[in-house]
Amino acid sequence: MIIALLAGICLYVIYRKLVEIKQQYRHIDDETVKDYMTGRLRKRTKEYHRTIQHLGLCEACQQKMIDYDDAYISSKSNIEDHLIDREND
Repeated sequence: MIIALLAGICLYVIYRKLVEIKQQYRHIDDETVKDYMTGRLRKRTKEYHRTIQHLGLCEACQQKMIDYDDAYISSKSNIEDHLIDREND
């Protein structure tokens, strides 16, 4: 009886670890990348932890992060350009 209980617990732990590993390889969606880059993804959450782990493994999602960063920087530059009063130049 005890052996069956221990075997069941071990199988459950193995199953949970396999699910966790599989989730690490699931790509991060664009919204999560944006939330991570802007600091809106709350630290100490499962999603934040998964995002960090996945970005350490996946070059495609790393590139997604770089692309968002480039777009964010260029959009800030465009906004700043609109704020400059060019009529007085």
